[in-house]
Amino acid sequence: MEATNSHIEFVPPKKTASIAIQVLLVVNLLIPVYKGFFDIAYSKIVLVGLSITFFFLCVWYLRESFSWTDFIIGIVLVTGLLYYRFVTQKEHGSLLNGTRFLVLGFSLAILFKYAIIPRRTFFIYTILALLPFLYFFLLKGVRLDGTGYLCAINRNSIPLRLIIASSLQVMNDSLQKRKYIIMFPSVLTLMCAYFSNSRAGLLKAMILVGVVLITNIWNKWQVWIKENKGKALIVTALFIFIAIVGGSFIIKDTRLVTIGFKDPARMKIVVEFFEQLTFRNFLFGFHPTLPFDLKSHSSYQTMLTYFGVFAFVIYYAIVVALIHYMKHSFTLFGLLGIWCVYSLVESLGPMSNGDLLLIPLLMVAFYQKGKEFFSNKKKPIQVIRGWLVNRPVKQQ
Repeated sequence: MEATNSHIEFVPPKKTASIAIQVLLVVNLLIPVYKGFFDIAYSKIVLVGLSITFFFLCVWYLRESFSWTDFIIGIVLVTGLLYYRFVTQKEHGSLLNGTRFLVLGFSLAILFKYAIIPRRTFFIYTILALLPFLYFFLLKGVRLDGTGYLCAINRNSIPLRLIIASSLQVMNDSLQKRKYIIMFPSVLTLMCAYFSNSRAGLLKAMILVGVVLITNIWNKWQVWIKENKGKALIVTALFIFIAIVGGSFIIKDTRLVTIGFKDPARMKIVVEFFEQLTFRNFLFGFHPTLPFDLKSHSSYQTMLTYFGVFAFVIYYAIVVALIHYMKHSFTLFGLLGIWCVYSLVESLGPMSNGDLLLIPLLMVAFYQKGKEFFSNKKKPIQVIRGWLVNRPVKQQ
């Protein structure tokens, strides 16, 4: 059920990420969470500095594995960042925020590709990320409604951040072929999504728990399921019935039921977006003028406004990755599927939190497919070493 890399001959042996990398990873991912609860001076500069430090540390640590494909993807990401900041968005885009998300997403991708990240690293991260929310929701009895803010965090941002956190933990366990994926970070994320009163967040958190649960059941009982297909179908039908009843009980008093999926404000944003989508804007990207100066609530629209027609390269990569995971890994297919569905109603990326999950999922998918361009060529570090060693010496 999980993907294998056995057909890729150029895969280098993986080594465990260093303690410094693990610590910097947790710090980089946690500060944005706690920034919503505490004032952190010069937070944007601090976060960019930490993310760039983390990037260089990862590249240096994995220098023997770092490939030309990674180098080219890095150049593409930087080009996309500059195009977003200085062409399509100009005064509206943040170079610091964009740099942080792309650098962290790329660094996570090469770590997942070439290194082993100990299970405890993401376990510590998810627990520490969940802790302040559990404190407010369970101990303080907070239930968001009205303005929908917890300290400085919007109700929709709460499940978004926690679902990304839990998904990274699930992805790490899946890539390491764990027989059992730790469930309770996903369950606690579902609990926080429930108290946050976010409709899309609650639905996606429920799907995440379902993906992890199904993976764990399959990993433990796949032999029995294959040998007893009739009984397995009955158990599956019973499980689906219980899930529907239980899910209905969970959401009965939430905004998902009281308001439903209708959202006139977001529909107005979609209408305004397409009214401004001229042929030129479609080709080169643009900054839409939306009601109440809001941002687009869809990753797909956001990509189109940032990059124009080149956004279809990302759409294509997502489709290819989905097909690959559908064949090889139900878990990673589920994670990417959650990102894709969530992106219909929220702008998860680019230049946002969703990059931390999307970039690793795409790069790992193409790596597993054997799409490492220049795989038989010398690594970048070998070329640099050769240049330094063989460069001509000036005659005195």
